[in-house]
Amino acid sequence: MAGRTAINASPQEDDGTGHALEALAEFSPPGLTRASQWQRSWRAVGRWVVGHEGEKARAAREKTLGRPSADRLDRWLVPGRGAALAHALQQSLDLAAHPVTFLITPPYGGHAQAIDTLAEAEGLTRLAAPSKTALLNGDMTWMQSLSAQSRWAIPALERHFLRRVDGLQSVRDFLERAQSGALGSGVIGCDSWSYAYLQQAVGLEGVPALTPQALDGEALGDLLAARLSPHCPTLLSSRTQKPLLPDTSGAGGDGRALQRLAANCRGHWGLAWQSFQASLREPGTEDSQADAPLWYVPMQGDAALPADAEDTLLLVLHALLIHGGLDDESLCQVLPFSRHETIQTRLGLTRRGVLCERERRWQVAPLCYTGVRQLLTARHYLVDAL
Repeated sequence: MAGRTAINASPQEDDGTGHALEALAEFSPPGLTRASQWQRSWRAVGRWVVGHEGEKARAAREKTLGRPSADRLDRWLVPGRGAALAHALQQSLDLAAHPVTFLITPPYGGHAQAIDTLAEAEGLTRLAAPSKTALLNGDMTWMQSLSAQSRWAIPALERHFLRRVDGLQSVRDFLERAQSGALGSGVIGCDSWSYAYLQQAVGLEGVPALTPQALDGEALGDLLAARLSPHCPTLLSSRTQKPLLPDTSGAGGDGRALQRLAANCRGHWGLAWQSFQASLREPGTEDSQADAPLWYVPMQGDAALPADAEDTLLLVLHALLIHGGLDDESLCQVLPFSRHETIQTRLGLTRRGVLCERERRWQVAPLCYTGVRQLLTARHYLVDAL
């Protein structure tokens, strides 16, 4: 194929998604093993019998630890460039076989970066998202250059719609024409929540949709180990006070902690990587030494929202998820509340740490994502397949 460049991903560039892709419908998240579930029950009995001395000692130690600075994390961790997911997609993609193929990942999954990398390697035309004004006016000029011979890519379909009548027409028209083959062939990156919503609002029956296979604790440990730089101190598990990750032979490591991290993040590398970084701790300034270890203290934000949270809160969270994040103006445009109520709700969620700002859009924070998803599921909201 003219203009085609193979995408290579070294272990240091692996973003955790270099595993094989699978059909979206086949995705299965990892769970806690039977052994770990049994051990959790046995530990509860043990605590009732002998007290909480172990937990108290660990809690006391953890109180002396602090979060490393961004500069220190940059020195200790090797950043991924998203090449692994793009490489996996390049190996699986057959543009001649289907007019449209989707790459679906959850929040922080990296689909947009992967599609950008793929488009450059394959010589595909990138279709930029229309402005908000053009989107609400149904302006289709962003796709007028396409024909039945075109080869194109959309990095982030969630930027091509808003959940309102005048915010859906252009993406609906585009997807109908694209599925018919009238626009040639292309690949679309899309957030898993946006895809779930568009399946209902537009209809995407029979369109190939791929997603990375879920990671279990063992695979996650190998990938995390590959992302530690030679400058990184010894990384210990707060639970065992022994190395968190397996050594080069695959031995050792806190398999229970890694499996729990994989289960809490539903096997998604992007979320696991964010949670891992947020869980790193180092000794306080007074106790720090050149050879002081780095500690893994699992952090979760599941308790940031009560189980009986008001629907106003949940509707704001749901709107942000199905759009892959929104700015305040757009958030107000897709909710049936006054601007004041919407902004005050968003501010409250931000103060609780449930939301964070990325690229001028508000998103559910990584540490709170699993808890928010579970709460929305329990309250019968539309959720993603991942």
